[in-house]
Amino acid sequence: MLEFHTIIGGIDLLPVIRPLREQLYSDLAKAMPGFASEFTQQRMDKYDAVLADGNRTKAMQVLLTQSAYGIPVAYCLSIIKSDGNAEIDSLFVDEKYRRLGIAAELTRRAIEWMQSHGTGHISVRVLPVNATAKALYSKLGFVARSLIMRLEYSNQIEETSS
Repeated sequence: MLEFHTIIGGIDLLPVIRPLREQLYSDLAKAMPGFASEFTQQRMDKYDAVLADGNRTKAMQVLLTQSAYGIPVAYCLSIIKSDGNAEIDSLFVDEKYRRLGIAAELTRRAIEWMQSHGTGHISVRVLPVNATAKALYSKLGFVARSLIMRLEYSNQIEETSS
């Protein structure tokens, strides 16, 4: 039987979960090739600065699940925004450890933490192609409230030669 333990932290755990976040970004870029530019190291670095900004983020919790050998296998990053609402920012479980209930447990614990801070509501963004995540969040009581669609185009005018 596999054994895991979960560490609770904040911004201090961002460097520890970085490899898992990089894997998440890689998976998302493969699933949505048209949006690959959104899942880069530079974007992650900029976003980490936003997470650390006390004007935007009131509180942050990182739940890190490790194997019995101390290997990080999953994380859930949750934030309480300055407006008092909360968000599950990201959730990832290493492929080798999926279907063991880790994601559901991390999400439940994150929800409890956010509710204990008196948040107005909790939201989560899910890519349309991520059926597994949509099923998990639906099972935990989340309902779809909107669908954001975006047109990607280039602002550059192509030069043609005659």
